[in-house]
Amino acid sequence: EELPYEIALDYVLGVADRTVLCSHGDVIPAILDALVRRGMTIDGMRDTRKASVWVLHKDGDAFTSAEVWPPPSLA
Repeated sequence: EELPYEIALDYVLGVADRTVLCSHGDVIPAILDALVRRGMTIDGMRDTRKASVWVLHKDGDAFTSAEVWPPPSLA
């Protein structure tokens, strides 16, 4: 929380495939923005609500696309 996005981005860029990460709502949009600037595409609506899950796809060392699973419904 309140971590400069550059530090979080460096960490994300260095993780192995099939890694699960968890973060706070102020960090996730900044990381997504940075990855889009590097060429990643986002499939569908951009949903960064609490409890949403992002799946990021890589090709080699580059993140190429992302998809989001919306938060579960309580209804």
